[in-house]
Amino acid sequence: MIVIWGLGAIALLVLSFAATGRLRLQTAFNAAGAEQARAMAQAATNLAVLTLAREQIAGGAPEHDGAPSFCALEDAVVALAIEDEAGKIDLNAASESLLRDAFSGLAGLAPNDATAVARAVAQFRTPAIFGLDTPSGAGKPFAAKGAQF
Repeated sequence: MIVIWGLGAIALLVLSFAATGRLRLQTAFNAAGAEQARAMAQAATNLAVLTLAREQIAGGAPEHDGAPSFCALEDAVVALAIEDEAGKIDLNAASESLLRDAFSGLAGLAPNDATAVARAVAQFRTPAIFGLDTPSGAGKPFAAKGAQF
């Protein structure tokens, strides 16, 4: 009986050792894949920086429309898109007056409507003080979230 228990314990230890070895091998494989993906992303970023630097040296004002270009390195392919950010407004950082002017001039809203929309955007992204909702949220299906766009 003791021999059977001993063989069972040894079999359990061997099985545990094999499972642990397999788990470590899978972990190492995943870490290598993650490192390869990081290196590919860094290579694509460096390629984009090089492209932008070359265009800047050549002069002119290139337009980047966000259409992807593909970069193949060994057994991986990376899609790279460069988009011009000039003229865009960050709703999370823009002042209320800039938002009002943008809504009035670009969207064609009436001045009162543009002011109301700009104020609503500013209140949406501003956290409520001490958990109190802002009074302008009354009658609307949502209140200020204190969240970013």
